[in-house]
Order: sequence, then structure tokens, then C-alpha cells
Amino acid sequence: SLSVETSPLSATVIVIPHSISIIAYEYNIKMKVAIKGQFNSDNPYSACGNEEAQVDRTALLSPPRNWNTFCDAADEALKSVTAAKKFWKVFGGVGMVLIFALIIGVNILMRVMIDFPFRLAMYMPIVFIPFFVFYLYVYCATRSKINSAMSDVGNICTQYSGNGVQYRVSDEHWGGCNKPHVRRYFIFVTTDTTLDVESPGSFPSNPPVVAAEPVYAPSSTQAFDNQPTSGNNGSTSLFDQLKM
Repeated sequence: SLSVETSPLSATVIVIPHSISIIAYEYNIKMKVAIKGQFNSDNPYSACGNEEAQVDRTALLSPPRNWNTFCDAADEALKSVTAAKKFWKVFGGVGMVLIFALIIGVNILMRVMIDFPFRLAMYMPIVFIPFFVFYLYVYCATRSKINSAMSDVGNICTQYSGNGVQYRVSDEHWGGCNKPHVRRYFIFVTTDTTLDVESPGSFPSNPPVVAAEPVYAPSSTQAFDNQPTSGNNGSTSLFDQLKM
């Protein structure tokens, strides 16, 4: 900006340099990365898909420098989740079908058979016990495999964290009407671009400072002549310069 102070005898021109502009970058980038191919451990039919459990590699636009090697290691650990998915789909589904078939079959027999020995109904729970034990074993084994696999992924996250990159396994409620213990897992990726300098698309560690060069007016207070003058050499007075 330009400020001009005048008096009857002199004129002073003061030039204030332009403000300095600083470009700021967000150094800490935190992203939530999904793990594909998961299934609901309370519902065997949610495991009917054939998608393998893997880290979603395309979730990050500017991944850290060790992103691919981390995903390879995590996908290797997640093979246990894929195996648990197949195990739950087969044996969990069979166990659930057998239980429902037994319940429906007994009810049909009680209504169809006229001479059905109702006094044997008190022993029906004994018939159901083997099926429930089988289903409970399959259910617990499936959840144990999932928890073990996610624990291995957590160890891999710790192993590959450092130098400005942090990986962390977390979970959330599956959603819908599912019970609170049914969880969906994902990975938090936090990148500090000031340290992860080899990261594609990362910002420079020192933000540039852009400053406009100041333009200075005549350096001294000159005598103010209210009459325009010009000599033979074409020079003008300070009064003529200000009018221009």
C-alpha cells in the first residue's frame, strides 16, 4: 500500500512492503482402509461369497513408501480369515440346518402321528444336545481363527510402522440388528509427510515462503515546488511526478 503525507514545504512518500504469503500443508494424513472379504460370525450364510480377505490396496491415493510390502504381509496373515470363512460356511451352515430340521421334524411328527408317545417329549432336549454342541464348537473355532488372524495383522502393523508411518488395526460394530460382539475390522493409516519423504505425492518438508519484492519511492524528502518545472534535459519536479 502507498501512503502519502504532504505539507506546504515538503512531500514524503512511504512505501510499505507487501504482506508475506505462506503456503501451509497438512502434514498428518489419517486414512481408514477397509479389509475386504469379511463375514458375519453369527450368520453362516454371510460367508457364502468367494471373496478372499485382503486389504483394500486402492483406498489410498498417496500411499506410504512401504504400502505394498505391508499389504503383502497383511494379506498373508488374512488367509486365516479366508480359511475360517470357508470353515464357517460349510460346518456352520450344516449345523444350523440340522438344528432347524430336527425342530421342524419333531413338530411334524407330533402332529401327524396319532399314537405319538408324548411322554418321550421330556427327553427331546437330550436329542438336541449333540447338535448344539457341534454348532457351538464350530462357532467358537471360527471366532478364534478370526481373532488370531487379526492379532497377527496387528503385529504386522507394529512391525511396519515407523519413519512417519503408523498402521493400526481397529474394529467397529458390524451394523444392523447384529449383536455388539459382531465386529468389522479395518486399518488406520497415519502418514506424517514431513518424515515419509519418499511417499508418492507427499509434500515438501519445508513449506515455501513467497514474498513480493518491495518497491521503494524516492529515498529522501525533497523540496515541494508547487510550480511545474521542466528543464532542457526533460527532468521534472517532484510536484509533476506526484501529479502523474
